[in-house]
Amino acid sequence: MRSGADRAAYPSQGAYAMNEQVLSSIRRRLHQRGLDAYLAYTPSNVFYATGFQSYFLMQWWRMQGTVLAVIPADESLEVGMMIGDFEAGPARRVSGIRDVRAYQLW
Repeated sequence: MRSGADRAAYPSQGAYAMNEQVLSSIRRRLHQRGLDAYLAYTPSNVFYATGFQSYFLMQWWRMQGTVLAVIPADESLEVGMMIGDFEAGPARRVSGIRDVRAYQLW
């Protein structure tokens, strides 16, 4: 994950599907519970947290790989995503998440 200092080199996430209000709400709850991060892995939670709706995750959840989104409680750290190589580019473009790590699906 990149630090907040690195964000200036990238476009604002306001133009992307990832909702800052949702991120703020998740981070607030993490702080309230003393947790370091939230890991989204179900289809609905990944979509809610990132704004990206994975075709593979929605259609074949638990059968064809997975998508994980990590939301750190620390706002100076960016959200990260792990996703199959087929969807890494679209996930980055739609969500605005820069730390997208792809794995070979097939």
